[in-house]
Amino acid sequence: MTPRRWIVLGALVSVLTLTQARILDRSREVQDEKIYTDIGEMPPGDVLPTYIASLFFGSFRAVAIDFLWIQLKRVEEEKRWYERREILKLISYFQPRNVEVWAMLGWHSAYNVANSFSEPERGWQWVRDGLKWLRDGVRKNPQSPYLKFELAWTLHHKPSWRDGQLDLPLMARIEGDAELQKDLLPRSAVDRSRSPLELAIEWYSKAREEILPLRDQYLTTQVGLNISTQTVDSQIRDAMFLQGIYEWRLDRPGKAKEWFLKSADLARKMLEEYPGASAIFKDYERFCRGLPPVVDLERQARSGRPEDERAFLTALQKLVVEEGGDFDTPDRKFLWMRGNPDSPLNRLKQRAAQGRDPQECNDAFKLASLVEGDQMVRADLGPEGMDVDFYVIIVPPPKTRRGEPAPAAPPRPIPVTLLFRRPEGAALDLRVTVFNGMRDKLREEVVRKEASIEFPAEKYDLYYVKVEPAEDVRPWPPDTRYLFSCRILR
Repeated sequence: MTPRRWIVLGALVSVLTLTQARILDRSREVQDEKIYTDIGEMPPGDVLPTYIASLFFGSFRAVAIDFLWIQLKRVEEEKRWYERREILKLISYFQPRNVEVWAMLGWHSAYNVANSFSEPERGWQWVRDGLKWLRDGVRKNPQSPYLKFELAWTLHHKPSWRDGQLDLPLMARIEGDAELQKDLLPRSAVDRSRSPLELAIEWYSKAREEILPLRDQYLTTQVGLNISTQTVDSQIRDAMFLQGIYEWRLDRPGKAKEWFLKSADLARKMLEEYPGASAIFKDYERFCRGLPPVVDLERQARSGRPEDERAFLTALQKLVVEEGGDFDTPDRKFLWMRGNPDSPLNRLKQRAAQGRDPQECNDAFKLASLVEGDQMVRADLGPEGMDVDFYVIIVPPPKTRRGEPAPAAPPRPIPVTLLFRRPEGAALDLRVTVFNGMRDKLREEVVRKEASIEFPAEKYDLYYVKVEPAEDVRPWPPDTRYLFSCRILR
């Protein structure tokens, strides 16, 4: 190297050293992290990597951190997940008080990397690592409600993110991992293993306690995530409901009913404590309070007696249709799911209809079956007195150029035709009612054998069709089937 280059290099080192000493080393974050450059104060597991890293980079620590963050961005764009994890680990040694580093480590391990494996065992190891990283972050930042919330969220969301499903093998792994349980449970609660949902409730509660004294009971993280006590309570309520579903699946009805009532009580408490709480919590409360009798009827229906099965079906349908609100079902699709014949309510209704109505259960606006194009729907109004069918038709707007808004209405109303036909032998007269997306009645007609019902779609929107018996006839004829299709003219 030439003398001139040595002079330039020496000048650059001097500038960097001066910048580090006069500016970077005096920053609040660096002062907070001084403890992690003192070997005597470091946790044993972090002594070697942290100390070696500090020695290696010395006064260029801040410059090295900037370089690592730049590298992190690059490998993220290229989806090089393993390198991303190693860079995050390095950053955590230098910035242990940066809570976003720990949050990203937990998320990255438990989701990005774990989800890339098709083998459950390999994926589980990364989920476990993610939980442990979040726990380590809480230890190094004990005053951070954000990391406690992230740990709770991972325990809550990871096994339950699919509506209508619980990842039972993952829940069993977490519940059966003695080391992880000891790590995640408070010392005062080691009497038994907890499910991940129970652990989540513990950590949500800790986060809530620390957010409560804050101004407006509100926390905004570095990346703009807003966490309030109401947010945390809402997650706790959902975790309680899911724990009830979990206990029900494990055939522990007593425990299931306890958790459902806890969820209902918290929904009621939220309505009382938060003036701006959504009215949906009334639906949650009413729904969860209605679940314990349904749990008992489900056990009774295992007898196989028709009267017991009908009692269970009647109670379950009433709960989902009437007690669960007008525009959604609060059961997270565990009791009903559109188009899923294995969901409990769908399965019971199809069995009651003797397999002649694959659309079931669609007994309310919010449960309406989607009818597309020239699809021919085969349906049935049985069993007697227990069935009303709802369908939803979509009249979509035309495709537009990128950036152009879609029109709300066509230049002129679009004719929509509903075609009804009765199989040979079907004798029950039908009442067909058409509604717009606001559920205003547009047309009503009685169908006996065949009918063509036309209505104008004045907006690009959803339209509903309700099919029910035209009269309260007793007893019903044995055959109550019908065929239905829809044609939209452009």
